[in-house]
Amino acid sequence: MSLGTLRVKLKPVPGLTFGEFFQWLIQRRRRFKVGGDSMLPTLAPDDHVLVDPSAYGTAMPSSGDIVIARHPYQAVFVIKRIGRVEDSAVELVGDNPRSSTDSRIYGLIPVERVLGRVTSRI
Repeated sequence: MSLGTLRVKLKPVPGLTFGEFFQWLIQRRRRFKVGGDSMLPTLAPDDHVLVDPSAYGTAMPSSGDIVIARHPYQAVFVIKRIGRVEDSAVELVGDNPRSSTDSRIYGLIPVERVLGRVTSRI
C-alpha cells in the first residue's frame, strides 16, 4: 500500500489459536466485529477479531500493526493499520484506501485513542 511516500506492508491477521482463545476466556482480549470495507482484503465486513487492550501499556504501536482506535470526531471505534508513529501520535490507514476514512482525512491521532492491537481473527 502506498499513501504518498508511506509504504506499509500488509501483514495477514493470524487465525484463532488456543492461546488467544484462552486469553479471551480470562478476559485479557476483547472481541470486535469488523463493520466496513476499509480493511479489505485483510479483514472483511462481519469478520470478528480479538484485541489485546494491554499491548501498548509500555510500548508504542509499530508501523504495520492493526489496531482498534476511537475515531477522533465520532463516537465509534475504527479498525485500521498503523502507518507511522510520530512522538505520541499515530497515522491510521485502511488497507482499502478507496473505501477508508482514515488519517488522510482526519490526520494523526493521539496514541491514547488506540485501544489495542488486533491479535487474531475468529
